[in-house]
Amino acid sequence: MQNPFSLFRSLLPVAVLTLCLGAGPAFSQHSVPGCADVTAGEFRKVAFLDKTILPGLNEPIKMTFDKEGRFYWIERTGAVKRWDPATRTAATLVQINVRVDNTRGGMGITLDPAFQSNGFVYVVYFPNIPPYGLFRLSRYTLAGDKLQDEKIVLDVAITVGYGQHASGAMAWDNEGNLFWGLGDNSKPTNYAALSNSVAGEDSRRSSGSSNSLLGKILRIHPEANGTYTIPGGNLFPPGTALTRPEIYAMGFRNPWTLWFDKRKGWLFEGEVGPDGGSADANQGPAAQDEINIVKTPGNYGWPFLGGHNLAYKFEGATFDPENLVNASPFNTGMKNLPPARSALLAWGHDGKSADQARWPVMGGNDGTAMSGPLYRYDPALASKVKLPPHFDGTLLFSDWELSWMLAADVDAEGKAVSEVKKPFGGMAFNNPIAMTIGPEGALYVIEYGNAYFSAPSTQKISRVEYTGSCLPTEWSTGLAMGEGLRSGTAGRSGGRLEARLDEGRLMWRVPGGSGSAIDAQGRH
Repeated sequence: MQNPFSLFRSLLPVAVLTLCLGAGPAFSQHSVPGCADVTAGEFRKVAFLDKTILPGLNEPIKMTFDKEGRFYWIERTGAVKRWDPATRTAATLVQINVRVDNTRGGMGITLDPAFQSNGFVYVVYFPNIPPYGLFRLSRYTLAGDKLQDEKIVLDVAITVGYGQHASGAMAWDNEGNLFWGLGDNSKPTNYAALSNSVAGEDSRRSSGSSNSLLGKILRIHPEANGTYTIPGGNLFPPGTALTRPEIYAMGFRNPWTLWFDKRKGWLFEGEVGPDGGSADANQGPAAQDEINIVKTPGNYGWPFLGGHNLAYKFEGATFDPENLVNASPFNTGMKNLPPARSALLAWGHDGKSADQARWPVMGGNDGTAMSGPLYRYDPALASKVKLPPHFDGTLLFSDWELSWMLAADVDAEGKAVSEVKKPFGGMAFNNPIAMTIGPEGALYVIEYGNAYFSAPSTQKISRVEYTGSCLPTEWSTGLAMGEGLRSGTAGRSGGRLEARLDEGRLMWRVPGGSGSAIDAQGRH
């Protein structure tokens, strides 16, 4: 049966110690001085919100937190809600008039970087306005328990009847620019969406077109008056013929999830692939679901390629990732496209991708990719449940259809993955559809439940908490966690850390920075 969401689918005791700083192996082997390796038994999953706590919970799709710990989410039905853990009360901030149609309806939510002072909340939705031909990005202002003063930031036209693939994912970069992922608005297919006769079956008109905002990740700068400007450095400079300047990256089918890592400036994307369960001699590879890393503007290949640049075939020809030509009669953009970039990770619906062969935990004959956070351990955060430093620099990702949760160790250049493992052992997740890190450093997961487009009793927002004792608090001074602390190493990639023993205490510093001290057991 077709998956509807594929439509959206210990430091050494020597007198003087110099530690080389490197990327190191997988997170489970990230050694932390004074701490043993973490085990699956040191984590627990608790219900943050479920039908028992909040009977009105109804298909949460995307979520976020404010700095005070209040939790916000949007439901497919268009309700934007808030939960205050301190008072254990919920409020419906606004009921948006949406048209609920497959994965379309309420689609995305994010808070302005200056939300604490301006109260701006951005939402993506499918307006209930005949002929139902657009996706809308709007900004509301929070006043008490209500969102009001809607300002339409950007409408993106779609064609009714052309299919699904909505997305609605959003993320912010370090300069206050907003990323918005949009699906290709094409008919679901087993292989590539390619047609010279039916526009709705041809994603070259959307994802593959430099002149369409569909099948893209946009990057815009919202302004105080509710409009937006174009930041520098997008894929096509303003004024380039046959292009849209809002485009940051192109060649996506359904970029359902986005996560921006503020330290590196990298954007991670979960790409829901098509439905083909096996390779086809005339059409190309089995469907591939992907995790992509977008470090700079570029082209990610759909509908010409999938996964690690596996080429689809059309009318007897095989696409070349280095020389992509958009010859579609429905293309309104450039004919010659930027070269395609390979996925960071990919899993095939036939269970035979190169990554699945290397890491069998990625197995399964289906897929609906969901990229989660690249975790950053904050030693200054006073929390007993935050994920431990062993996870620092680890990318968490999941699959909605296969219901697994995995962790990948990404190298310091963002070019390769050295290991993929189950971070929480056999902990079960019921169709995870979104993830985030909460203000206390725990992992939050929307578990959609095991029924399509309904409000099953099993749906909930879960929190994964660390119950161990390795939570150092003083290692941030002059030391960037996540660039090291793997297998007895520490510090920034490409740099050095100097340390010496002083009456049983390890004194360390980063040359040119500041320092601190820990004892032989790793305590400050």
